[in-house]
Amino acid sequence: PQCSQVLGVSIPLSPSMPYRLEYAASARAICKGACKEKLLKGRLRLGTEVNIADRPGYQFRCLACVTPRQVANIRNFVQEKTGSPTDLSCLLNGDSEVKVEERDIELFAEIMKAKTDKDAEKEAALLKELAERDASRQVPDAPPKRKRAPAKKKEGEEGAAPEEGATKAAAPKKAAAPKKAAAAAAA
Repeated sequence: PQCSQVLGVSIPLSPSMPYRLEYAASARAICKGACKEKLLKGRLRLGTEVNIADRPGYQFRCLACVTPRQVANIRNFVQEKTGSPTDLSCLLNGDSEVKVEERDIELFAEIMKAKTDKDAEKEAALLKELAERDASRQVPDAPPKRKRAPAKKKEGEEGAAPEEGATKAAAPKKAAAPKKAAAAAAA
């Protein structure tokens, strides 16, 4: 079986786990739902297994972008796997170093119920609570290192950088010999 690397742990990808609930390991993934926002490091996300160029992988969504159809499919999958539509343990990756917190699992279950019941107010309140929990868990990535500019050369040194606002002077051109004069002289 092929594997995926998450937090340095090999995770087998198979049809037995078409959905995955986890925290974002980095801020590289972008939500495949309506919002198209970056899924920041530490944010709870839902992965759906897909085949890209004949290789299995996961596409992730923030929980606000999970559709009612996906909720129904997840419920059916959970019911089939565990015998209970509320036991979400089959969505969790047991090999991961970072375990999903119990309250986050409960929030996801409540969000799924609110989406099914089409209770927008409750869903918004739950998503707000989840966003606050995600914000407290997020670890900012280190800013990229900036390349240092080369040292400026002092005036008078060969190859010195021109002053700001100054234009670079063109190199002098060699004078071409006049063709008619050269032909007349040869005759």
